[in-house]
Amino acid sequence: NESRRGRELVISSIATVVNYEYLFYWRLKQDGSIDYEIKLTGELSTNLPSAVEGDKPTHGTIVSPGVNAQIHQHMFCARLDMAVDGHNNTVSEIDVVPQDINA
Repeated sequence: NESRRGRELVISSIATVVNYEYLFYWRLKQDGSIDYEIKLTGELSTNLPSAVEGDKPTHGTIVSPGVNAQIHQHMFCARLDMAVDGHNNTVSEIDVVPQDINA
């Protein structure tokens, strides 16, 4: 039996948007599978709590007197255009089966 380490091509980019760093990773694997990962880092997005909320904001956490770190989400949509080198590409799926050595 033989085993080989799987290899992958990682294509990455980083985008800085206001107070965040978005790190994007495409992983192209030898078995044809593709993974996509996004990582985020940066500073808290903060604001002043409203006069009604005071020290108990409904959508955030007080991180310092008079500073609210609001709860929010980051949503992403990604598209990978597979028209590499034009539109005349083909896709083949091949099932490998062992040959009967007794035949």
